[in-house]
Amino acid sequence: MKNFPGSINVSNESLIGLLVDIGTSLHHQGFQVFAMINGHLGNAVALKEAARKLAETVPGLKVLYLFYPGVKEATERVRETPSSHSSYFHACEIETSYMLYLADEYVDMSKAITDIPTIPMMADVTPTPWEEFTKTAVLGDAKLATKEKGQQIIEVAISNMVRLIEEAQVNANV
Repeated sequence: MKNFPGSINVSNESLIGLLVDIGTSLHHQGFQVFAMINGHLGNAVALKEAARKLAETVPGLKVLYLFYPGVKEATERVRETPSSHSSYFHACEIETSYMLYLADEYVDMSKAITDIPTIPMMADVTPTPWEEFTKTAVLGDAKLATKEKGQQIIEVAISNMVRLIEEAQVNANV
């Protein structure tokens, strides 16, 4: 993904260090819960590692790393096309729907395209540059995106995030 125009790369090491520093600083200020909300699957490994480091070094801090928790059913309900991959999604029907709901002023649907690449199984087990399986970085049919689809999924994610954070707060106070 990093070789597509407009993409900015931050190494996992840098992101982990930044998140550990932020979590540690917040704990020193009295915070008991640190919730990292992630919208990019590529950051998941770094967030999980940051959470592990914080659990080891700041045991009094409850750390959550959240990536659209509990949205599978809502996503399956609104999706009109099958996902191009079991875990990758990018600029597709679903992600474009998120953006239409969250910031439609930045979405130009006249530029939406359909690109449903065949992603090789090898991409699941070895680092594979995306340009080996897509020329556009679109992994689906962005033309099918709607604000309503995005709203249905995002509202489920937000509701679940709030519940998880509130539960963590209650458990932190016990």
